[in-house]
Amino acid sequence: MAGSAVETTLRICTLNLHGFNNSKLYLQDLCKNNDIVCIQEHWLTSPQLLKFNDVHEDFSFYGCSAMDNVCAKGLLRGRPFGGVGFLFRKSLSAKINFAGFHCDSRVISMSLTCNSSNILLFCVYLPCDDGSQYYCDSLKDIFGFIESVTECYPGYKSILLGDFNFQCNVSVRGFKEFLPIMNNLALKLCDDLDSNCVGYTYAHNTLDHRSLIDHVFVNSDLLPTISGYRIVSDANNLSDHLPVLFSMSFTGLAQLYGHVSSKKSLYEFRWDKGDLTNYYHCSGNMLSRINHCFGCIDNDAFCDQHSCEMDIDVYYSEIVHCLTEACKHSVPRIPVSALKHYWSSALDDLKQDSVTTHNLWKLVGCPRYGDIFELMKDAKYKYKLAVRDAANQFESRFDDELLTSYFDKDFNKFWKVWKDKIRTKPNKISQVAGKTDDSDIANTFANYFSQSVYNIPTYETVSRPKTVDGNS
Repeated sequence: MAGSAVETTLRICTLNLHGFNNSKLYLQDLCKNNDIVCIQEHWLTSPQLLKFNDVHEDFSFYGCSAMDNVCAKGLLRGRPFGGVGFLFRKSLSAKINFAGFHCDSRVISMSLTCNSSNILLFCVYLPCDDGSQYYCDSLKDIFGFIESVTECYPGYKSILLGDFNFQCNVSVRGFKEFLPIMNNLALKLCDDLDSNCVGYTYAHNTLDHRSLIDHVFVNSDLLPTISGYRIVSDANNLSDHLPVLFSMSFTGLAQLYGHVSSKKSLYEFRWDKGDLTNYYHCSGNMLSRINHCFGCIDNDAFCDQHSCEMDIDVYYSEIVHCLTEACKHSVPRIPVSALKHYWSSALDDLKQDSVTTHNLWKLVGCPRYGDIFELMKDAKYKYKLAVRDAANQFESRFDDELLTSYFDKDFNKFWKVWKDKIRTKPNKISQVAGKTDDSDIANTFANYFSQSVYNIPTYETVSRPKTVDGNS
């Protein structure tokens, strides 16, 4: 009925990656089934954040790095650490705005404007309790930042999600420090909503340690909109944390998804996964039906008839069409962006072994010891190490080619390899002044600059984003 309210669902997920390179493949799977992915511990520096542009073509990224200050002081000692961010669908860009991030990159926030509710999303990665007073002081500073952001957005309802590094027990110092802000923002804990009843989000199999430290806190008014809350144990997840997934229902959310200019995706056939016998049969059957008669085929003289040239073009097109259709029926295809150049059939086998043993482990009740547990753990580690080694070998190949071409003074090849190694997708602006369509954005710029010729705007008349403290 015209004018009736439409209820739509927003799918949200949070995961501690334990390193971008470690979880990139699984992050792509999460993007396929979610609209917003909240991530912690990507371990990247600010220049490396462009890597998130390659995760999924339909997603944009807001994030910050915790590595910049350390790397600016000298060589990094130890493993990388920290970093938070949001991956969100580009179709949401018109209604999402960056709200700010904490100076230690422990929290990042963005606002989401929709018809029924205005929401502030906080991606949180809190420090571990080392027993010192500094820990409590750090938490107070982080929670003070969160409250300062909420004060800049009156009327917005807050959602805090991520790795809190504490269990929600009044005897835990971190949770004690969190209680005041939890009461001030009217937040409710969602741990009890887990439909899978997993009971933990962090697992260290070697130390046999498990804990529930990844949480979702939502404003009490938003709690009735939560559905499908679950902690997922997945064999493809190589992080030591488990993802938390849930959905939120909103009235009129359909209008939230703005128009995004369509872009034709490029696909590549996976011949290693295809049915070659069926391909030969299909292609042979279709090619045998092509029948063309050329009037000058028995004439030794040169033929310059325009009709013959057209017949040859048609003949060529029919051959290509037959081969392409045979591929579609016999060979699977995937987007080019999903291809990993270092991937091999050996990695496919290790991945399948990891999935099979993980499913067997879940089938017998997820034991924490015994032969099946050891089998699952060994298969996962072998798969994880093999992916890491294959990626490293692929990267080192570029280094060898660069060095060889430099010594041979083949600079054309040197720069070609260099561009292949460091090339990144351009960070395209997904929305300008609320416009997401390319033509609308172009018209917005044209109108603005046409007016600027006659009326040069001052800084007070130009709309600029505000920082967390409210200053322009």
